[in-house]
Amino acid sequence: MTKLRQMDANLVVMLDAILAEKNLTRAGERIGMTQPAMSGVLRRLRKQLDDPLLVKVGRHFELTPRARSLVPVVAEAMTVLTQTLDPRPPFVAESSDRTFLIAASDYALSVLAAPLIRHCNEVAPSVSLEFDLLPADDNVDPSDLLRRDLFIASSGRGVPGRKQEVFSDEFVVIADRDNPRLGDDNTLELSDLRELNYLAAVFGDVHSTPADDMLAQHGVTPYFATTVRGFLSVPLLLAGTLMFSIVPRRVAEAHPDRIAVVRTPLTPATLVEVAHWHPANSADAGLLWLLAALRNIGVGIDEQA
Repeated sequence: MTKLRQMDANLVVMLDAILAEKNLTRAGERIGMTQPAMSGVLRRLRKQLDDPLLVKVGRHFELTPRARSLVPVVAEAMTVLTQTLDPRPPFVAESSDRTFLIAASDYALSVLAAPLIRHCNEVAPSVSLEFDLLPADDNVDPSDLLRRDLFIASSGRGVPGRKQEVFSDEFVVIADRDNPRLGDDNTLELSDLRELNYLAAVFGDVHSTPADDMLAQHGVTPYFATTVRGFLSVPLLLAGTLMFSIVPRRVAEAHPDRIAVVRTPLTPATLVEVAHWHPANSADAGLLWLLAALRNIGVGIDEQA
């Protein structure tokens, strides 16, 4: 840590680019330097930190354990440098041309993006929104929080940082409307759920969902016939099959012609979408404005449920 504190600001910026890109060419492009120049920077960093930082694994480079431990520390240092050397002017929504970077699930974006865009068009016409999907493995660490303004993820995912609830939804069981197992009142019994194939929405390798808990609480261990990342494509894949699935109600109700919301003995579960941000940004006036906008939009969404 002492060596990092003794490093000049320019070298910290270069180290941040190398840690983020894990590739000297891309790191150089990120900060406007050539690949040979970045090779010299890496040699200097290796000597100063007494660690190789990047090692070749197959065709790619990977961070050493020491380099991985530096990622959140350097990201925090970059935030301090930015706030100290390039402080943002006071945020005035009506005249700001700021771009907000927001990462979220496909489902959260399907609910929030349109009303947030409309709100910005009305009260902050020069503000831009850049949306991105959550990381493929759904793992978010403190350094990731510093590279986006907000991460919007379901509660219970272990995303670090400060948080604010945005909106909620109810998980429901769905099936194709023509599924012969459905009774006249769109009902499936536990025995049906045990026998029918299950189309599961998955989110990384280690995260269970409230849908998993709904089934487990009633001793249902379905056969995972099909899996797909995220909720939005589930009704499209389910239509015309004999499978069942569990999704947020808003996803199901977007396909009323093909998909039935099914009554079952399962105990309902709630999905809560939460905005997360790095504590270092808690005083950011623009971020506070964005959070207030999301809070108001979320209230309206929940009232329509």
